[in-house]
Amino acid sequence: MPSAAPEAATRRPPRRRAAARVMLVSTGALALYGGWATLVNWPHGADVALRAGATQGAMSFTFTALMSTLMEALFTACRPGWRRVAITCGLPLAGTVLLLVAAHALVGTPELLLTVLPSATIGSVFALVYTRALIIAERAAKGAA
Repeated sequence: MPSAAPEAATRRPPRRRAAARVMLVSTGALALYGGWATLVNWPHGADVALRAGATQGAMSFTFTALMSTLMEALFTACRPGWRRVAITCGLPLAGTVLLLVAAHALVGTPELLLTVLPSATIGSVFALVYTRALIIAERAAKGAA
């Protein structure tokens, strides 16, 4: 007997969609922030710039993946309301910024603030947009049920 909604059979399960979304944004973060760190540290020499770029790129990929995954888990664990948004956005972002600063201090990145500032600024926007997308997806899923 054919399914009432044949397009539902071709859609990926929610966890696979979330995993694909996390990989896409993480790869973009690697390229964007790794390139930025290389650029702003280039005046200090190619070796320093490439080390900073590799550090920032790897950290951005890793932390974007961790942040997105943690945001999904926190969003699911919290009850709807303003606290859910604050926890889903705030905790992963604060942890990410602290770890980025520590990693760059450890490798001796000379332009630490300039290197990390875009990640912190855009990370704040990302956290809000990602949380909003989770709210929209949740509402859509409830409406489809």
